Amino acid sequence: TGEAEGIISRASLKMTAGKVDFVDATSTEAGTSLNPPPFEGCKPWPFDVTRSPSPDKHMVVFYKDVVDSTFNVEDFDVALTVSYSPASAVREDDLGSWYKTDGPYSGTLDQGNGYAVYSNPKLGGVYRFSFDSYLEGDANISVANVVLPLAGAEMDDVMKSDLLLADAFAAKVNAKYASMESEKAEQFDDWFWNYAAGDYTGRPDNALTPTVWAYNQIQDGTGFGAVCTWKGRPVRLTKLSNFILGYTMQQIGVSREFARLGTNPFTFEETTDKASVGAGWDVANGADYDTTVANLVNYIWMNEDEDDKSRKLWPNPNAPDNYMGSSSTNLFNRNTGYGAPGFLFMEP
Repeated sequence: TGEAEGIISRASLKMTAGKVDFVDATSTEAGTSLNPPPFEGCKPWPFDVTRSPSPDKHMVVFYKDVVDSTFNVEDFDVALTVSYSPASAVREDDLGSWYKTDGPYSGTLDQGNGYAVYSNPKLGGVYRFSFDSYLEGDANISVANVVLPLAGAEMDDVMKSDLLLADAFAAKVNAKYASMESEKAEQFDDWFWNYAAGDYTGRPDNALTPTVWAYNQIQDGTGFGAVCTWKGRPVRLTKLSNFILGYTMQQIGVSREFARLGTNPFTFEETTDKASVGAGWDVANGADYDTTVANLVNYIWMNEDEDDKSRKLWPNPNAPDNYMGSSSTNLFNRNTGYGAPGFLFMEP
């Protein structure tokens, strides 16, 4: 009977304790959110990864701020807190409980009364937390979003497959043209420049581990600008275009120096672009693909500008599932799909 009376008394207190004004998510490693907390209490606060350039409300942690020089994610905490009103109406042991309701299987949630600490997540993604204030009804659930924004999908297997297409294209060129010296390559515009014939375009993505568009925006007209994942590192998709271009040029007899410095309309002035072209040429000339690319993506990471978006996004472990074919000939929504360089499908 005494226990029953305690339950009744507690239930009565829960119904009259006031309301949650807002909940908050904070961290010493938090980046500048495009729509920062706090979150008004007793609201659902969904997070749609496609909302861009004005995303739903969230706290953000960027990859560059928590990864060390050997690409280990360092420990960090996210504090989850609650503000009630009136504060005097709430007993400390009746504030409520936090729950992780969505997100990668990474990190641990420890809590006290009305606050929680989510410790040491190591995987990118969208983490959602709910706070049950012990008030009656679903409307009394409050939500906080913590975003470790993923880059676009992992492109390593895609590149390995596309190099076989590049081999086939180069074989056709070499069969048709007796010599493909740089000064005789009038076709380079059509092969590698016009209509994105030498470029990956769009945003490689995976439905299970989607990138956050607001932090991985692209140019709507061209489909340029996406960050993907390559051999476990976030890199701009253009680096893959440069790599396969260098690879193919070696296969058709263009010198490494010429491929790196410029070919007709191309002028590679930026360090990581040149490195990408040169790495492709090296692989075509016999260098080990896995070793060369691993070194390349590490070099790109170390030499990109500190504020480049490729350094903010977290590696995406999954391969793309939104391939749309040729960048040159297929008309598709480059926000939701990606295309491969058009020359891979050409008859030279």
